[in-house]
Amino acid sequence: MFKRLTHTMMIICVFHMTVPAFAKRVAPKIAPPIVAEGVEYRPIHDRYQEKGKPRGIRTHIEARDVKTRKSLWRVEVYHIRYRLDLETDVQDVFINQLKLDANGLLAVNERGQRFRLEPKTGAVKIHAPRQLDLRSILGKRYRSTGMQLLKRADHASTSIKDAKSLSAVFTNAKDRAAIAKHVDFKREQLVLMAWRGSSSRRTAARVEKNGNERTVIFYDPQPRGPRSADDNWNTFAFVIDANAKWSIGTTKPGKTQEKP
Repeated sequence: MFKRLTHTMMIICVFHMTVPAFAKRVAPKIAPPIVAEGVEYRPIHDRYQEKGKPRGIRTHIEARDVKTRKSLWRVEVYHIRYRLDLETDVQDVFINQLKLDANGLLAVNERGQRFRLEPKTGAVKIHAPRQLDLRSILGKRYRSTGMQLLKRADHASTSIKDAKSLSAVFTNAKDRAAIAKHVDFKREQLVLMAWRGSSSRRTAARVEKNGNERTVIFYDPQPRGPRSADDNWNTFAFVIDANAKWSIGTTKPGKTQEKP
């Protein structure tokens, strides 16, 4: 009897010890609503599904009249498309800071990306660059994107600002439809950087301010010197504001950042 009880207790202890290994991410600290001059501002995170499965999360900022509770405006500031090979909750990125200052409404997410909005209209002054996971979006056709963009060169970059220029790079209609779900060409553009080399290379982007002008700087992932054994066609894709200027930098920063 004692041996059986001891064995049962050991199983219970082992079970409790292993539970944290399967635990999901810590509960996020979402920014609470703020109120100013009779208007309430709050972040809204909307998960959505496709064919009954979770496929992404859209983050909006909404303004409501405190008295009437009428929505004054609601604006999407970023959109995350889930990767199929990862748990959805670990891919979520929430707004954890929301405040009003002399420059308008500032929203900051868990990655440190900052978004400036006009409090009265919700117009986004600037988005932080967001990277698209083309491997997940295009699947097996991911490689052909780099091949089409590069053609005979070893390194290339381009900006796609409308459906016409999208079709010039993505000749497959299904690819264009998949990408169109992630880019609103009325207010955004898609920047592609492709190269032939190691797929382990990474790039980053940041927004640099010069007076009232902001430029998105992308940091060149092209390896210097001879090609590695891992010689593949690769493409990075970033979504930035439609009217934003961009360029390729030479010194890679530590992480993606944005300084409005």
